[in-house]
Amino acid sequence: MPKFLDKDGVALVRVIAPGKGSSAFYREDQLRRDAPVFKGAQVFLDHPTSKEAQERPERSLRDLVGVAVGDPEYRGDGPAGPGVYAPTKVFKPYRETIEELAPHIGVSIRASGTRVRDKVNGEDVWVAEKFVSGGFDFVTQAGAGGKVVPMLESVGYVDRFLEAHPQDHEESETTRAQFVEWALKQEETQPQNEEENMAENERIKELETQNAALVEQNTRLIEAVALREARDLVIEEVAKVKDLPVVTQARLTESLPKLAPIKEGKLDTESFTARIAQAVAEEKEYLEAIAPKGGKITGMGGGSAPSGSLRQTLIESYRANGKDQATAEAMADVFVRGR
Repeated sequence: MPKFLDKDGVALVRVIAPGKGSSAFYREDQLRRDAPVFKGAQVFLDHPTSKEAQERPERSLRDLVGVAVGDPEYRGDGPAGPGVYAPTKVFKPYRETIEELAPHIGVSIRASGTRVRDKVNGEDVWVAEKFVSGGFDFVTQAGAGGKVVPMLESVGYVDRFLEAHPQDHEESETTRAQFVEWALKQEETQPQNEEENMAENERIKELETQNAALVEQNTRLIEAVALREARDLVIEEVAKVKDLPVVTQARLTESLPKLAPIKEGKLDTESFTARIAQAVAEEKEYLEAIAPKGGKITGMGGGSAPSGSLRQTLIESYRANGKDQATAEAMADVFVRGR
């Protein structure tokens, strides 16, 4: 039976392998770049359930079995195949248990980060984009190739790591005390279960999208209310003007609200009232300009003359004032429509 832990309780662990995992596809370059996030990671037995993660995000000391030592790194020629490797020190009370379970269990990460949709081998899948923090647990079944490596396969790797970082595996009560104190203070910084973290990022993006849509919808509603106020103001102001043709009133009521000055969703009433007055004055000036000058127009006395008779009278009046036939007809048409 191969051994997995050395005399100091250190085992070589392949934390994660490139390829498809349960939550995402992991590319070699991403794992190589982000391997350092697993440095000093606490190692527990089993991932927490959703309820446990909410009630005790810092995890329980009863489940804390070890800690990663040295600098985790990606090895393309690792003893168990390509992946991120980290020598892991198992605490004394758990060494016998882990030694016995090692051939039958796996390792699964707990990482915070982001993922994106991408094509891998022609398949649209989630691809891990980056890790910002991470840890790993001993579990019944590996999520992405994680495993404890037998000592015969890991000869040289553990020694090299520990020689480079002797302080990381020295046995002392001070080190243990500092570690426990750190663990108790890190409630807010412990990485979540990989799947839960990825799902949480997706929920955040979805909520941000929904919020943006609601903001846009609210802005449109505010603008609609302001435009209704503008239309009501136009109707009110135009109604005060005497002898303004009905058609002209309708045209102003239709066109002016589109020009209403709206600032931060509110109608600038004072400025818009002045704009309405200016538009009314321009319309009255225009109507006076096209009204026949001199000569007597019949059919404009006490009653309304038929538009055909009025039009002909206007044409004759304009012609008498030197307008050509086409111009006289156009001016007459405008005047008749404007009544």
